[in-house]
Amino acid sequence: MPPERLGEFWTQLGAGDSEVFMRALLAVGNAQPPRAAFDLFYSTPTRTRHSEAYCAAFARLLRAAESCDPDGMIRDALLGNGSGRLYSMMLRLRESPPDGARVVPAG
Repeated sequence: MPPERLGEFWTQLGAGDSEVFMRALLAVGNAQPPRAAFDLFYSTPTRTRHSEAYCAAFARLLRAAESCDPDGMIRDALLGNGSGRLYSMMLRLRESPPDGARVVPAG
């Protein structure tokens, strides 16, 4: 990613757009071939560690929502927003890697 584009993201974040990076990850993950999207999240120990930490934290959030909302409305809202779509994408890529891909252990 060009430094100028990254600078734009930081500017948007500073202006109150808290989901700018989330949208960028979703756009990259959805626009790339499956292998490139997989590599974005699981191709290095650091990327795997960050992805696993995100998935673990989001899973905890879902469990908390389920424990206080028997109708599942909170869970549905969480999974339907950008954070939830990113979580679902990361799980899908981890559980069904593209041909020839493997998750690099976090170490």
